[in-house]
Amino acid sequence: MEFVVQERENIQIISVRCDIVVDNVDELKKLLADLLDTGRVCIVIDMGAVNYIDSAGLAILAGRLNEFRKKKGDLRLASMGKKVREIFDVTFLSSLFKIYAGIEEACRDFSTPAL
Repeated sequence: MEFVVQERENIQIISVRCDIVVDNVDELKKLLADLLDTGRVCIVIDMGAVNYIDSAGLAILAGRLNEFRKKKGDLRLASMGKKVREIFDVTFLSSLFKIYAGIEEACRDFSTPAL
């Protein structure tokens, strides 16, 4: 499995162990849908092992972001490498997501409402 979920105080931490591309985006899409369906809406995605994300991956994350926020949760990104951060900056998605240097910071900040 390329996406591993751990729960910490009602926060779901998804560790991504691969690039997020069209070949595996359906697995991520299903995982996020399952979390939404079961009311687990505080999500941190650990992007530390992600070297590349394509348009399919960006679309899934951006599309699900509003769904989590509508349910009073959020989808936050952590441990993003420079190359992946540049992709988010160029596509202006970094202005939509809360992006953190590490998982701990992202989890701590769940006491602060999303923008």
